[in-house]
Amino acid sequence: MRKFSIFNFSAKGGSASGGQFSSNENGQVMLLTVLVLSAVFLSATVIAGLLTVYQINQVTRIADSARAIYAADTAIERGLFRVFRCNPDATTGNLNPIVPSGSWRLDAICVAIANQQSGSSGLPRFLNDAEYSLIIESTNRGPGVHDPNTNNLNFLGLSAVGRAGKSARAFEIGF
Repeated sequence: MRKFSIFNFSAKGGSASGGQFSSNENGQVMLLTVLVLSAVFLSATVIAGLLTVYQINQVTRIADSARAIYAADTAIERGLFRVFRCNPDATTGNLNPIVPSGSWRLDAICVAIANQQSGSSGLPRFLNDAEYSLIIESTNRGPGVHDPNTNNLNFLGLSAVGRAGKSARAFEIGF
């Protein structure tokens, strides 16, 4: 009576050319099978790891994009406040704040904004490391040129770019 095991496919007296495996060939087939399966599992693991890294990077870019949008929105709000509330004189640059009743601190706010022009190191950094740049356009200097003395009479528009990480988002307002 013959005994067969799972790993022994050869029968005694058989030849290798007759479709039967000898014990040496059996070991080689098993080794190749293990190597192929290992390569398949390794490839699947590497692909899963790369997909995870890409998803983490995408989440980071989404967060940076949101911070950049909020920075650009802040720049637009600051520019509108400067033009329509601080109302600088177009020729001298002196501030003529349009002060509602009870807003005695508006003068100080307008002076602080006037001292923080676009491109200067005086612009505040946000706690989340976002930043912005702002261009106030007027009829005096034309579109695309920053005019810090723009008032509500010669105002053309605002261009603001918010940056956070590798993301940059822009808003533009035109009149």
